[in-house]
Amino acid sequence: MLALAFSPDRTWLASGSVDKTIRLWPLSGDPKPKVVERHTHHVTSLAFRPDGSLLASGSLDCTLLVGKPGADEPPASLSTRNTPVVCLSFHPQGKLLAAGYTDGSITLWDVEEKREVRTFNGHCGVVRSVAFAPDGSVLASAGDDQRVVLWNAGEGSQVGLLQGHEQAVTSVAWSPDGATIATGSFDKTVRLWEASGALKEVLTGHEYGVLSIAFCPCGCTVASGSADRTVRLWRVQAPK
Repeated sequence: MLALAFSPDRTWLASGSVDKTIRLWPLSGDPKPKVVERHTHHVTSLAFRPDGSLLASGSLDCTLLVGKPGADEPPASLSTRNTPVVCLSFHPQGKLLAAGYTDGSITLWDVEEKREVRTFNGHCGVVRSVAFAPDGSVLASAGDDQRVVLWNAGEGSQVGLLQGHEQAVTSVAWSPDGATIATGSFDKTVRLWEASGALKEVLTGHEYGVLSIAFCPCGCTVASGSADRTVRLWRVQAPK
C-alpha cells in the first residue's frame, strides 16, 4: 500500500496499492471496500478535494485521474505527459491540484476546466512530496535533490528554499496555522522550519529514513513514519 487519504466528509478511507487498484473503505456501515481499477501500474498518490466531491489519483503509469469517489462513471484524465506521478496536493479552495513528477517538475492543474495552469521547475530528480500552505498562497515541494522549494502558488515564482537535509526529502507538511513547515528525509531526521525558511529544530531518533510526516489538527504534535517500522510523535509546541 503506497497511499492513503480520508475523505473530508468522513465517508471513505481511500488506499492505493502496488496491485494497481484503489480501494474505498466505508467508514460506517458495510466494511467491504469498493475496488476501483483505473490504473495500469502502482498507485502512488491519492488526494481528496477539500469538499470531498473528487478523488485524484496518480500512478507510475503516467496518468493523473480525477473522478467522483464511489461513482461508476469513468474519471477524467488530466496529465498528458509521459512521466510518472509521485505526489498530489489539492489547493485549500479545491479548484487547483498540484502534482509532482519523477522528472523533477510540479504541475498545477485546474480540475474544473481540466487544463494545465502552470509548471514549476526547480528540482533535480524526483519530486516526492507537495503541500499547499493552509491559506493556499505558497506551495512547498520536496525532492531527491535534498531540498524543499517554496513557490508562490499564484505566480509560479520561487519564494523560498529550505536546505540542510543530507539525503532525499520524502515528505513535507504545514502546521495548521501555516507558521511551521515539517520535513522528513532518508537522512533519518525530521526538521522544523519557520515559514520564512529559517531552521527551527532538528529532531533525531529514527534508525532509518523518515518516509512520512503529518501535523495533528491542533498543530502541537508532529507524527513521523520511518523505514525503521516505528511512528514517532514529537511535541513541537504547547497545546493551545
